Amino acid sequence: MIKKERKRPIILKKLEALDRRVPIHHTKKQIVTRELAKVEAGFRGEQALNYHLTFLPKKNYFILHDLRLRDKEKGFFQIDTVILTPKFHLVLEVKNIAGTLFFDQEFHQLIRTLPNESHTFPDPLLQIRRQKQQFQSWLAQNKFSDVPVISYVIISSPSSTIQTIPRHSHLLRNVIHSATLPLKVEELEKRYEHILYTTQEMNALSRKLIKMHIPYNPDILSLFQVCREDIIKGVYCENCLSYLIERVWGSWRCLNCKLISNKAHISALEDYFLLFGPNITNAELRSFLKIESESIAREILTAICDESLGVIRIGVISCLLVLSKYG
Repeated sequence: MIKKERKRPIILKKLEALDRRVPIHHTKKQIVTRELAKVEAGFRGEQALNYHLTFLPKKNYFILHDLRLRDKEKGFFQIDTVILTPKFHLVLEVKNIAGTLFFDQEFHQLIRTLPNESHTFPDPLLQIRRQKQQFQSWLAQNKFSDVPVISYVIISSPSSTIQTIPRHSHLLRNVIHSATLPLKVEELEKRYEHILYTTQEMNALSRKLIKMHIPYNPDILSLFQVCREDIIKGVYCENCLSYLIERVWGSWRCLNCKLISNKAHISALEDYFLLFGPNITNAELRSFLKIESESIAREILTAICDESLGVIRIGVISCLLVLSKYG
């Protein structure tokens, strides 16, 4: 049973908006684009695990995706997926990395080799050890019963080859392909015989985990040291992604592909809120959408904003809710 769904993370939405609006020759453009590709790949890998999780028993398995919790002693930690069972808990770290994966335990690094290149990544085994320790610490801090916690690195790419030197091969028992997870869970069910959590206790724990989840929601401009003045302004065409778009008789017309839309400004305003925060004035809206008329700006604001409450209520409300309550 899924207690917390996997959703598109707010950091990914912010990276998409930033990548759209950082000029191509900006000094941070390549860094932003690479980070976006990395986060997108990670999210796709996590999504790929969803299918294999459907083979787990629904009644006694509570699944929570994308948890970010605070360990009072060591700060925040993030877990891709937690599976709660009456006998044990599982902590899963998903890696969407293709190629030959060599787990170097001498220098604690992961080396990925492709036909014409190789890359080095931080050691996922160290990562899951820390996650396991911090999750156990969090359980103790929040007065939940001691229960075995098992951690796995999940390789979501089915074509990846997993390797290490023979004397470290025992460590790879905690590195598995995603399709193998249901079989590993069956083995754990046989190994751990004692029921330590009732359904009521599992429900209490899952509610607490959801309540204590704090999504990662950084100031994206500060994170990448991009100045507000460097951001590309204007409405963009969702068909051809051009910024060559103008306001004509209550609609937007793309000068590049000729598409006409009466809602193109909504996407632009979503970018604004993702990059600058959930507040905007008439002057700021005119500057960002590149329109001169105060009355047109007021008309747009009236359409999307309940002025008595000062909150956005149509179009970009999903963006604002994500910023304040995501998860």
